[in-house]
Amino acid sequence: MPRYYFTVVYSDHMVVGDPSGTEFPDEVSAIIAARRIFDGLQQARLPDAPYPNPTIIVMNDEREVVYRFPSN
Repeated sequence: MPRYYFTVVYSDHMVVGDPSGTEFPDEVSAIIAARRIFDGLQQARLPDAPYPNPTIIVMNDEREVVYRFPSN
């Protein structure tokens, strides 16, 4: 089963990585999981709190970016 690696990069340059990766049956499943993670991060933010904006990046086994949200 393919392994995908998730990285969250915040606008203040803090990076939270996933060095061991997670197995998913396909790229679409990994992207769906990434959107759920992103949505969870957004929901955890308090209104008017000075939290930096996150970007989530998904890479495949070859460490190629297969998804970035929001794209910038």
